[in-house]
Amino acid sequence: MIYKPHHSTKAELKEYIRKGYRIAALFSRPDLTPRQGDLYFKQTFDPDTNQSYHHISQETADHIAQLLSYSPDQLATLPSGSNMGLSCGNPLSFANLQPNQNVLDLGCGGGIDSFLAGPQVAPQGKVIGIDMTPEMITKARNNKAKYFELQNLNNVEFRLAEFEHLPIPNQSIDVIISNGAISLSPSQSQAWSEIARVLKPKGHIAIADIALIDDLPTDTLHIAEDLVGSTTGAIPIKTYMNNMLAAGLKNITMAKHSIYVDSLHELKHERYDQLQALLPKGAKPSDVISTYHITATK
Repeated sequence: MIYKPHHSTKAELKEYIRKGYRIAALFSRPDLTPRQGDLYFKQTFDPDTNQSYHHISQETADHIAQLLSYSPDQLATLPSGSNMGLSCGNPLSFANLQPNQNVLDLGCGGGIDSFLAGPQVAPQGKVIGIDMTPEMITKARNNKAKYFELQNLNNVEFRLAEFEHLPIPNQSIDVIISNGAISLSPSQSQAWSEIARVLKPKGHIAIADIALIDDLPTDTLHIAEDLVGSTTGAIPIKTYMNNMLAAGLKNITMAKHSIYVDSLHELKHERYDQLQALLPKGAKPSDVISTYHITATK
């Protein structure tokens, strides 16, 4: 989780995100236990980038994943380290993947959703994971060897690219999945245009992502964005929908799921109590910013 540098340009934000997730990939600590990690979150500071990254133990990453409806059996099939605790939801729980489909995973990270999708679209289907951070792609590609060993499948690949410039042919993808990543794009309209371009006619998306529910005062907004790692700024849910409509997507559904934000209280995230203190009596952080499960068709 990386904290937002407020008032940055789009180019600066993109580089900040890339450097933050570089730290996540390089300083991933599956050996870290909750006790060693100050219960759950452990901060790593990178002096080269002047950034802090809050990472968690593998035990806690798996705990969060199970809260988000990943089953223990699913997690047991994953290459070690592919679940990095970066999920905000579970797009595979509502993606309705079918054999022989082509799937695009935007913001694949260590590969958790790509590796879980692969067996679902076998034998002829394939999964392409996209990430803009070289170290994340290296991590996912290294995990791929273990995926082949576990599943005896070679239908997952990873490509270094940005959402705004997808190295994917027109109308070639049946399903696009993503987990807490599209909202990080500082060029939302271009990202959604690319999503619509690569989807086949009648193709669909299944996305878990963070969105702002209502407008907030500036200071409160910044803490809410820091809480959920919205480095480019939290997007109001209405704006999120308008971006999708402008790209030509149809049949849009958005279902609020508060489990991820609520879990940050259990995980003792420092921003949770700070945000709670700024909200009206009886309100909680997930009343103002939350995960949404989002679907649409082309």
